[in-house]
Amino acid sequence: MTRVAGLLLTGGASRRLGRDKAAVVLDGLSLAEHAAAVLANVCFPCLEVGPGRSPLPAIQEVPPGSGPLAALVAGGHALRVEHGHDGPVLLLACDMPRVTAGLLELIVNADTTDSVVPEGGGRLQPLCARYSPEAMAVAGELVAAGEASMHALLDRVPCRRCSEADWSRVAPADAFSDIDTPGDLEALRGD
Repeated sequence: MTRVAGLLLTGGASRRLGRDKAAVVLDGLSLAEHAAAVLANVCFPCLEVGPGRSPLPAIQEVPPGSGPLAALVAGGHALRVEHGHDGPVLLLACDMPRVTAGLLELIVNADTTDSVVPEGGGRLQPLCARYSPEAMAVAGELVAAGEASMHALLDRVPCRRCSEADWSRVAPADAFSDIDTPGDLEALRGD
């Protein structure tokens, strides 16, 4: 089986939340600490792309805050240069605290060489997905051309969709609930 590396995204601006998402504490851990632990359970090596909010080694995209596509490219470059890894990469945003190790294992172990992107809440979840080496190369081309959209990448590379029927046996129905606003945070704290 091919080794899958992990990239944790912690560098978002958190404008709608009004404070650093990665530092938000739920159940005694910051979102960055929790996501790093889940990711490191499944992937090796793992890096944080962001300002160093988790226990993982951190690198930063240039310029900082350029968005998840640029962060994916910067993280992929660091994995190649620092760890000799040119295989698939699992990308995880730190603001999805319901993502489980079982869900990440399902994505990592999908029987395909294509990228694997789960569907949840009626849409693709590109910030909790496995990207093939081909997708990593295309991501670099897109960023070099000034593109910032993760969906532009999904439109250009072969992807296997992981349906809710596939992942619901290993993760809760709200696995992709993310924290974008104070209301999102209160909803997650309230259940």
